[in-house]
Amino acid sequence: MDFIIDGNNVALSNNGRKAKLEWLLAIIKELNPIGTVFPVVSASLKYRIDDQDQLTELIKKQVVWETPAGEDTDLFILELARKLKGYIVSNDRFRQYKEIYPSIVNQRFSFLLVEDKEGNVNAILPWIKQFRSGN
Repeated sequence: MDFIIDGNNVALSNNGRKAKLEWLLAIIKELNPIGTVFPVVSASLKYRIDDQDQLTELIKKQVVWETPAGEDTDLFILELARKLKGYIVSNDRFRQYKEIYPSIVNQRFSFLLVEDKEGNVNAILPWIKQFRSGN
């Protein structure tokens, strides 16, 4: 089972503040035990993220995929999901691509990230149960 993570959408999901790598890592951590994870980020995210060095290292190690500068990251994510027959993890509804990728848009799952009192980030993925149970 393949999960393509919209890395920009996840890292920037804190209402427009600086992108947080920790948020992306929380989603990766939740999904790794149940499938292959492809976190995809734009080339520009490294200039807006709170931990540029760690993101650069994750890209070098191919833990995170970076789209080439100037590429449409959404199209890259959608095309990767189509080719892999994978699921997209994003709060972006990709409405502008519904006509081009009608089935993939329906394979999108949303997420919620919350910080507890100690500052630990928790990924809330209610839909993950269907993959853990083998349905």
